[in-house]
Amino acid sequence: MSRAEILFDAITNVRPELIEEAQEYKFRRRTRIPVRRAMPWLAAAACVALLVVTVRWSGFFNMGGNSGGSANFGGMANGSAAPESSDTGGGWAAGDTAGSSGVTDVDEPSGEEQESQDAASDDSAATMPGAAGSSPTVMVNGMCYQWGDMLPDGLPEGSVYYGDVEYVDGERPVNDREIVGPSDVTGEIYVVPGDDSTVYLVLSGESLDSDVVAFDLIG
Repeated sequence: MSRAEILFDAITNVRPELIEEAQEYKFRRRTRIPVRRAMPWLAAAACVALLVVTVRWSGFFNMGGNSGGSANFGGMANGSAAPESSDTGGGWAAGDTAGSSGVTDVDEPSGEEQESQDAASDDSAATMPGAAGSSPTVMVNGMCYQWGDMLPDGLPEGSVYYGDVEYVDGERPVNDREIVGPSDVTGEIYVVPGDDSTVYLVLSGESLDSDVVAFDLIG
């Protein structure tokens, strides 16, 4: 090895066998697919992508329409729902025990059926508040008063506060300011000085909302 080669190896630090191998290396030519041969595959891929996008968008719009339609049908169902019938039960005011006010088509009853219905109506009327023997009663100053008339105009002039009523179960009140009736009520008692024939109650409870009712003396 000459001095020049030794100096070259010292400067470049490249072994001679690597240089020889590099000189003998032959590059291989990569084969490329012609553009004309790839065009059909590219077109098919584009068509598939377009089809997928179209199907997804159409499905999205259909879902939106169905959800809106469901909401509309729900609103129609809610709007057309029949109101719940109220069960009046035993009420304090006259007429609370009457049946439903809805009008239905029924067959005309025969003579016997009409008589039985009239008798039943008479019996039910006898159990309504305000009828003798079944009306709510209250004890005021040792005297018993029974349900009379409702006063839509309010308390009469000159009435004064007597006390609060106390609802009790039973057939008749026993103690002062006790009231007996078909359901629990709260309220106040008012009297007109010098008139013991009538007392006035402001009642709240089932079917009553601070309504003024006149109670008449029993006896």
